[in-house]
Amino acid sequence: MIEVPTQLKEVFDQKMMQFGIGDLARVTQVSQSKLRYWESKGYIHPIQIQTGQNRKYSMATLSRVRMIKYFLDEGYTLPVAVQKANEQKETISVLRKVMVERFVSIDEIDGKPAVNMGPVEDQPGKKLVAIVDLDGVTMHLVDDK
Repeated sequence: MIEVPTQLKEVFDQKMMQFGIGDLARVTQVSQSKLRYWESKGYIHPIQIQTGQNRKYSMATLSRVRMIKYFLDEGYTLPVAVQKANEQKETISVLRKVMVERFVSIDEIDGKPAVNMGPVEDQPGKKLVAIVDLDGVTMHLVDDK
């Protein structure tokens, strides 16, 4: 079993990682000038920084930029792409909450990686795991040893 330190769990909270505008542009394949324009329109926001420091962006902003770009690539206008990204924000928030609150460790079951999601309510001695293999991910209720 691989125990996951608290610091690694904090990455899922998306507050620890920060990117400069050049990094954000490179990772998302959105030009710096477009990112500045989106910021001027209020579509994205930098992390609050001290006066005179370069802009920094959070992992959440990186995800938002990628989502907006996805909808733009699908043919939507920028305002509609932003609206669709806003609609997806709640879904992403729910997924992040599950990962932060339920992720326990990465185990191995039958030689395959298994994401331990912890105990199951009203099922003493059982835990929920997601077993990952070449065919995808399957969920299992297993004995908590």
